[in-house]
Amino acid sequence: MSTVATFMLLFSFSLTTADGNQLDEVVNVYSKKFNTQAKCERFLSNYGPIIRGKGIRSIQEMIKDEYQVKLNSVSCSQFHENG
Repeated sequence: MSTVATFMLLFSFSLTTADGNQLDEVVNVYSKKFNTQAKCERFLSNYGPIIRGKGIRSIQEMIKDEYQVKLNSVSCSQFHENG
């Protein structure tokens, strides 16, 4: 089995409870594949504000209502998958 390296957008989130306490856990979510780091970086540069807004809304919809999602960062990260 060979390993194929691709790059993906990596969203890093922290969670806060309704009473304002930030949890220790950090949630990392990979999204959207790219063949090269340059393509990923260009996409992030061109669509960063849209990605950040939609990314927070999408994750917030998956999390229980009593938690608030805070986006820590969005970056391009190498992702290895078996292929």
